Amino acid sequence: MGLASLAGLWSLLTAVLVVLSSIATVGGQPFCIVREEQSGEVAGMADVRGFSLYATHTERGIIHDFHAVLVVEGREQDYNWSYTRLRFVETDHHTAAMKRCTPVQHFWSDVAPF
Repeated sequence: MGLASLAGLWSLLTAVLVVLSSIATVGGQPFCIVREEQSGEVAGMADVRGFSLYATHTERGIIHDFHAVLVVEGREQDYNWSYTRLRFVETDHHTAAMKRCTPVQHFWSDVAPF
């Protein structure tokens, strides 16, 4: 029971870190977040919980998908969620998922809490 509770808490805290990191990274610019496996943008904080962000497409132990991509309007640079650094980090790799994301002002106020 204790281990399951800790795992659940970690997953929820990851969602909070994703929100805080995205706000800190964008500096007030319009933005959006998309997951590789989804057909569109993140619809709520439940989509960015720790257990929701795991990339599933691997080949020989190498992950080929992004966990969550932060797209900021007016920037060439995109950002991927890093479990290691617990924040969004710059990436030079682009995927089709990034094209499914339309930056908006105050992204988190327009999505469902959970």
